[in-house]
Amino acid sequence: MDSIDLQTFLASDHDDYIEYFLFPLVNNEEEATNLLKKMKEKTVELTGEYIWHRDTFDFEIMTKSQKEKIGVDDIMCFYGVTRFGDNIEDEWFIVYLLKRLTEEFPSLVVR
Repeated sequence: MDSIDLQTFLASDHDDYIEYFLFPLVNNEEEATNLLKKMKEKTVELTGEYIWHRDTFDFEIMTKSQKEKIGVDDIMCFYGVTRFGDNIEDEWFIVYLLKRLTEEFPSLVVR
C-alpha cells in the first residue's frame, strides 16, 4: 500500500492481509527514527530480491491520530500492513522477517 490509512483499511472486509505493530523501547522520536532506519536496512538485507505477490513488507512510525484509534497514544509504535492475496508464502515470510527483526533488535516487541 502506498500510504497506510489504518481506519479505512481495518474497516474493510479483507482477509488476505497481515498487519503488524512493532513497539521499540526508545526514549524519543529521534531514537525511533534512527532505529527505523536500521530496521529498514536489515529488512532490505533479508528480503533481497524477493518478489512479492501484492504489497511489499514495510512499516512506518504511527502518527498520533493512528495511535489514538488503537489505544496506544502514549507509546512509540511502528505499523505496517501487507496484502498478500492468494500467496500465503508472503504471509509466512513476513512472520519470518518479524522474528528476525526481534532477534536483531532485542528491545523490539512485535504484535
